[in-house]
Amino acid sequence: MLCYRPSRPRDAIGAFAPPAEAVNVLTVGGLHEDRSGTKPVPRAVDPYVTEQLPSPVNAQGMGYRRAVKPEILLPSGRVVLQEKLQSQQNGVFGVYTQSLGPGQRVASPGSVAGDLSSSLYTRGTSNATALATRAAAQLYDVLQELRNEPGGDVIDAVPPAVWLKALLVHSADWGPAFHSMVDALRTRENSRKFREYLTRLLGYGAVDVARVAECTQQRVTALGGGSLRADESHIHSFPLPPSLGGQLCWRRLVLTLAWLTPVNPEHQAWRRADLYLSLSGTDRLQVDRAQADGRAVGRGTVQHEILEGERASAFADGDSVKIQVNRCKDAGALEDLVPYALAITLQVREGVTVELYEEVRARVHAARIAVSQPG
Repeated sequence: MLCYRPSRPRDAIGAFAPPAEAVNVLTVGGLHEDRSGTKPVPRAVDPYVTEQLPSPVNAQGMGYRRAVKPEILLPSGRVVLQEKLQSQQNGVFGVYTQSLGPGQRVASPGSVAGDLSSSLYTRGTSNATALATRAAAQLYDVLQELRNEPGGDVIDAVPPAVWLKALLVHSADWGPAFHSMVDALRTRENSRKFREYLTRLLGYGAVDVARVAECTQQRVTALGGGSLRADESHIHSFPLPPSLGGQLCWRRLVLTLAWLTPVNPEHQAWRRADLYLSLSGTDRLQVDRAQADGRAVGRGTVQHEILEGERASAFADGDSVKIQVNRCKDAGALEDLVPYALAITLQVREGVTVELYEEVRARVHAARIAVSQPG
């Protein structure tokens, strides 16, 4: 296991074509968000009054076999509705598609040959996908720096695409969208399946690269990875910081497992390799499942678990959370090794006086053996 060190800010850009709803890719949805200001559009109606909500132009999950799709959300520009001029009994609105704001400002060919200063405003999930690429480029730089850290050999043991897939999802969170949608959409009739319904709209949530690009004293991220054969398991041990024991404060444990599976197009399950993580020791942290539906997170090729709690927990120096990564067949036999990436973050609220980062980092480095074969 590799424990992060705090890092300096970094910046990078990139671009790729938007992914389809395939089992191995990350599907990117849009957030109804931009920085264009409040420029008025005649006869326009903004469908939302708060930010961090999914764009109305998003495709809504679930994906194949009811897997979480789209997995992540990034800003895609505000999409406003415009009332039709024709007089009708009921109001009729169209989607505003002009090149003026609101939206995200992008470079555009000018009206005069050679003009490099022209721009326009656009909206859509392609914009969000471009920002996802930028985030992946930033995280790639982080991985390159971590290769030189103690335990950094784990970075080379897993393909970069698997690491980036894990880290992008690891940075995702429902944030304020959860409370807004509970207030607007939850009823007595849908309350039992409401979390699954929100997972269709929010996936794993909005990406914030800063959450995984660097640590703070109140937030520590560790990485683990490897390759599994059929019916094989690895156990990763995440040490618990002694100063958190007995503390009555909010804490969050985030775990993300990602892999790329060979596919079997002749089988209805499609996914040959099914990897999943199981936990022990979380009772010491007094945390419970939050956010995405617990059944949906295991149906794709990325499993993102968020556990939260505020009760005081009792544990001693040397206690840890055990994360077992398991592999079993899904769509027919597969003998090849399947690489995986695992990210774990423990966080407390800013201002809580615990040396979370230093204590976890020291114990990760002292252990040096983070993966073992289960007995």
